[in-house]
Amino acid sequence: SDVSHQLRTPLTVLRLRVESIESALDRPIDSASMHRDLDAVHDELERLIGIVEGLLALARAEGAAGLTTVDVAAAALAAQSRWDAFAEERDVQIVVDAEGPAFAVSVLGGVEQILDNLLDNSVEVAPGGSRIEVKVSSVDRSVVLSVRDHGPGMRSDQMERATERFWRAPDSAPGGTGLGLAIVSELAAVAGGSIELRHPDEGVGLVVVVTLPATPPVVPRSTTS
Repeated sequence: SDVSHQLRTPLTVLRLRVESIESALDRPIDSASMHRDLDAVHDELERLIGIVEGLLALARAEGAAGLTTVDVAAAALAAQSRWDAFAEERDVQIVVDAEGPAFAVSVLGGVEQILDNLLDNSVEVAPGGSRIEVKVSSVDRSVVLSVRDHGPGMRSDQMERATERFWRAPDSAPGGTGLGLAIVSELAAVAGGSIELRHPDEGVGLVVVVTLPATPPVVPRSTTS
């Protein structure tokens, strides 16, 4: 039901825009109007792609059969490299504070997806000139990954709903799918971990904390001749 509802709107918009383009072909071409329709078609296609990719990620997380050991500190530094160029376009800096190595239980590729979703959300809302702070630490028998932005943040009641599938805050920027934090929550849960949204200790923004079970570092077996 949720999926059909979410797909219905972009598909309806696509149909209406295509019909508008078709009808325009019978009249003298208004290039400005044509470009607006084509831009809208492109935007809705991107939205559909995002929804389908998000649903596939959820399906893979739900069906994950095996767990592996991941160095979350190394994964955070790799994610910083992937996202630096995009963040710089927004005049945003990604800063990583990682105690490494920090080995945790995860589904294959799960930590990378968690980081990508959290950084995608953070870069989207972070104001120019601000920082996104990624921290990895070992606490008791867990590895804690936190991502903090300096954007508008969320109210407490919004935080309670933020991991629901397809839920988006009323003042969210257009174009999102409402699946990013749901994917993070599912990936953490499958590995035996959890997600928590918090207000920062000071200032504005949002802190997303993902806790995963820690594992001892993998030590290669020595070989003897």
